[in-house]
Amino acid sequence: MDERFNIAIESAAGGKLFNVVVNNDETTKKIIKIGGLKKRITFIALNRVSPYIISNKTIEQAKNIVGKDKVWSPLSLIEYDNYLKPAIEFVFGNTLICSSANEAKKLAYDKNVKCRCVTLDGDVFESTGTLTGGSRPTSNSLLQKQKELREMKKQLSILIENE
Repeated sequence: MDERFNIAIESAAGGKLFNVVVNNDETTKKIIKIGGLKKRITFIALNRVSPYIISNKTIEQAKNIVGKDKVWSPLSLIEYDNYLKPAIEFVFGNTLICSSANEAKKLAYDKNVKCRCVTLDGDVFESTGTLTGGSRPTSNSLLQKQKELREMKKQLSILIENE
């Protein structure tokens, strides 16, 4: 994924970024029954989750309003294994990523689009009228750190092979 979308994707996911994906609700029940969880955890059961997904027609309308190069569906930006599709759609299906606050505001409140819009800076415009924004941590995003960790593991693996 293009790194310029990291902050927007993290903001779009919000707390769902830390949800645990399981195959089915039976797995969730077993985990909770066994206990030992140190904190409250939200599980996304792939067999039960029912995502809301913005239609292609709405995405095209959004692109016509603000320009093709100023709005994206997060579903088209993220790479994931196909079996995770229900969870990814649950987290990101109702959201558009916009290049700026002007575009996000315009689309969130447009009668033909009217959906949750997140700017590249991570500000969230809800069609209900709320806006979430403000200061962000100056450290790398969680997605950037994850990418760096994958690269380090890859380099370590190469070093071990060459010993």
